[in-house]
Amino acid sequence: MLYGWRVFGYAEIIIGVAFLAYYLFAQRCSRFLAGALIASALFAFAVGVVLLPMSLMGMFILIGVFGLTPFLTAFVFLRTGYRCWRESTAHRPGIQAVVVAVLAGVLVCGIPLALQMSLAALAKRAIAQLQSDSDREFAQAIGLLKRINVCVDQDDIVSLYQHADAKHRERLSSAYKEITGRSIEERIAELND
Repeated sequence: MLYGWRVFGYAEIIIGVAFLAYYLFAQRCSRFLAGALIASALFAFAVGVVLLPMSLMGMFILIGVFGLTPFLTAFVFLRTGYRCWRESTAHRPGIQAVVVAVLAGVLVCGIPLALQMSLAALAKRAIAQLQSDSDREFAQAIGLLKRINVCVDQDDIVSLYQHADAKHRERLSSAYKEITGRSIEERIAELND
């Protein structure tokens, strides 16, 4: 369900866990750290909400209980963020503390989001270049798509293949094979099942 947002999700998780680990090991508080932890809590809660319908369906076979993990994670981040906030603003609460915390939250969510959006734009541009008749642009597109494979929805190439003429189909088939290591016909058969 969240496959297209995996760069944002993984980057956000890594950043959130890094801030939590820093707080737990260093036991140092700041308004910036509090804002980062609270933003991570909001992210974990949002993931839990998105996964909730699948989790509820999975409850019938007991595996769905693992889909509730983001809510527990959100609770841990929120509790830790609140403790950090309380300790860091004990002496000088005020509007400046709120501004710093909000700035931290924006950065913690904004940097991974900007990374996701820029890589998605690069991938979209490279996929469009796959339709080019220029061999140089075609080779550049394949090279780029291989480097940013984690951000590429390979089914976009499959869709191009299905709507292309015979000449472009051969090129797209070879590009798909080079990028993924799989045959495009296998993927089409999977999608049709």
